[in-house]
Amino acid sequence: MEQIDMLLQPTRFAILRALIVEGKPMYIDQVAEVVDQNPRLVSHHLALLEDEGLVESRFDTIQSDSGRGRGGRFFSVTTKGASVLRKLGALAGFEFGAKGDG
Repeated sequence: MEQIDMLLQPTRFAILRALIVEGKPMYIDQVAEVVDQNPRLVSHHLALLEDEGLVESRFDTIQSDSGRGRGGRFFSVTTKGASVLRKLGALAGFEFGAKGDG
């Protein structure tokens, strides 16, 4: 139940939901844009979610429009994170799916 408690914080809930709905790994600025929050705040909440095992990250290249890349962390939802969000959704009476899922 502790992981569900983590998601009762609205920003963390929005972050995890955004990662599931987008259906692809995202870097902090992308997540911040989707949830309409400051990237520093999003970074803080992603670190907490990662500590709980609800998201995971990997380093990769962030491509810019100019073709030059820079390093960044890409976050995605773990199986555990998806399961916890589904349980929370079941308690609240709604479902989550990736873009394009009904």
